[in-house]
Amino acid sequence: MKTRFLVFFVLLTLALAGCTLAEDITPPPGYISPTPPPVIGPLYPQTAPDLANGAAIFAEKCAPCHGATGLGDGPKASQLPVTVPTLGLSAIAQGAIPADWYTVVTQGRMDKMMPPFTSLNDQERWNVVAYALSISVKAENIALGKQVFAKVCAECHGPDGAGVANANLADPALVSKLSKNDIFRFVSKGIAPGMPGTELTLDEASRRAVADYVISWNFGAPVTLAAVATPTLAPATATSAPLETATQAAAEATPIAGASSTLEASPTATTASGLGVDVTPGVETPPAVLPTVEVTPAASPTPANPQISITGTVTNASGAALPANFKVTLHGFDHAATNGQFTEAVTLEATVKSDGSFAFTGVDAPVGRAFSVTTVYDGNQYTSEVVFAEAGKQMLEMPLTVYGTTTDTSALVADQLHLLLDFSTPDVVTVIEFYVVSNSGEKAVVAASEGGAVTQFVLPSGYSNLQFQEGALGDRYLQTEQGFADTLRIAPGSQSYQLAYAFDLPYVKSNVISAPGVKFDQTFTLPVSIFSVLAEPGIQVTGEGLTDGGIQDMGGTKFQVYKADGFSVGKTLKITVSGAPAASAGQTQGADSTQGILIGVAVLGIVLIAAGAYLFWRDRRRQLEEESPLTEDQQSEDEILDAIIALEDQFKAGNISEEAYRARREELKAKLKAL
Repeated sequence: MKTRFLVFFVLLTLALAGCTLAEDITPPPGYISPTPPPVIGPLYPQTAPDLANGAAIFAEKCAPCHGATGLGDGPKASQLPVTVPTLGLSAIAQGAIPADWYTVVTQGRMDKMMPPFTSLNDQERWNVVAYALSISVKAENIALGKQVFAKVCAECHGPDGAGVANANLADPALVSKLSKNDIFRFVSKGIAPGMPGTELTLDEASRRAVADYVISWNFGAPVTLAAVATPTLAPATATSAPLETATQAAAEATPIAGASSTLEASPTATTASGLGVDVTPGVETPPAVLPTVEVTPAASPTPANPQISITGTVTNASGAALPANFKVTLHGFDHAATNGQFTEAVTLEATVKSDGSFAFTGVDAPVGRAFSVTTVYDGNQYTSEVVFAEAGKQMLEMPLTVYGTTTDTSALVADQLHLLLDFSTPDVVTVIEFYVVSNSGEKAVVAASEGGAVTQFVLPSGYSNLQFQEGALGDRYLQTEQGFADTLRIAPGSQSYQLAYAFDLPYVKSNVISAPGVKFDQTFTLPVSIFSVLAEPGIQVTGEGLTDGGIQDMGGTKFQVYKADGFSVGKTLKITVSGAPAASAGQTQGADSTQGILIGVAVLGIVLIAAGAYLFWRDRRRQLEEESPLTEDQQSEDEILDAIIALEDQFKAGNISEEAYRARREELKAKLKAL
């Protein structure tokens, strides 16, 4: 994605006294009304996902940024000002909720520079989600999960998982709302009164294997790997390998039109993640079965494996003591140069000492092996920074911080709340609200009960057409008498929570009695530090405490800004909007300027979910989805400057390590000097 407007918006922001970056997202006067965001289908697959099709889609749409194996190392990743999620790491995939990934694929995450993939139909989106979920799973985990399930779980749940009416594990509508961590927690702790926990009778590997096995029932179908061309690897002697490996190889190949969706299974099949289950409606779903596939493995020299020590300390930011027998897991990943794939080569578990320290000794560490440490605390998974083994380095330090939980919301503050008024629909004003919230406490704020409300938001009377940038009512959001509630927990930290939503209000036409306008109440359920309303020239906004910030010119786009210093919890601001937008005079603005504004906001760290994407998705979504990545030689001076500025902001925000920051900065400076 090109960011040629970024430098301009940085300088403009610095020049506007008291003006926040969020004020850069006004719609340009006269812009053409966008179409609505992509429509979300049911939050579960209607038919069994096709992993071969998902692999081909992943290779085409996702791998340029996420990498062929989902580790964030795609050729386009280095050009983005944000860190690309490492979908292929098991620690990430274990916390993924399938319905959430489907929503991201459908709606995009413009704050993370990911467009909505509107060229994919609903089934194709589920296909690629299922494939992404399967990348990090090992076939032996599924085989183990099948054995454990048959021995421990099938007596109640039945061999196909459908034995408990209100916990039908073969129902994709249920399982799509659960992460593997959720299932792991249920298996470990049990669910009173009828389901006992197995934490004391099964080791962690067995419990996680059950989670992999249950997920696999609902996110796989028979596929033909021959339908996707796979590269020939050396040496020539073929050996048997799990289907997961062949599917990953398929992701790197060009899909063949008209691919069949049938698989010829070997009689000696074993179980596989997300594969081999026919879940056609009305047909009883059997346990997942993994076919074996003949592939030619890559030859690699036997590396010298120096052994190192990896140490660290788990810090509980809340100050509470860690539980007895608290464990951390070390993961080590190797990258195969011959096929670009990462494989998990090391999985070790250690018990944390009373002082929070842990150590792994005698760890095989060939140069370039990537290590991360994970743990689960209070139901949340935490992951350390990834560290790479280096030549001559005998020890790696990998600290980890965990947080407790609380239902007390007093530490939450809306650093910024911005309202954007959109008049693109006749006789209607669309109010788009952007929240940027910080949690100054040392605990994550959670709901008092599972699936309950964490934060509440009040909507004005007469509203309609409530929309969210992410999620939907009945899923992440709950309908309340006064508006809605969000169930998302809020971690400690600056700007750790962002929310964007929109609703419509009737906008009265001008008549002999009154001018056009609308009045509505803005009720604050969190303390707000900075508040602003952005409107097109010609629109007047009044309310107690609001001051006219004047008309701001941004790259030829003029807009009116109204500001207030802040409001306390429970305060209701009565807002009056009147006038007609100057856009009616016929001014127009190109999509490039709008996109530049949005990228400037997202890249500079205000992460407002770029609800301005609501304003330009129609004209730009296909271009963003299909845009070819620039090569290193094609980067212009402005683009390199953009990247340096974005890098500075990411470092100041604490999103990247100092070592990575300095290395990347020197690389960019060298490119700039070479121009």
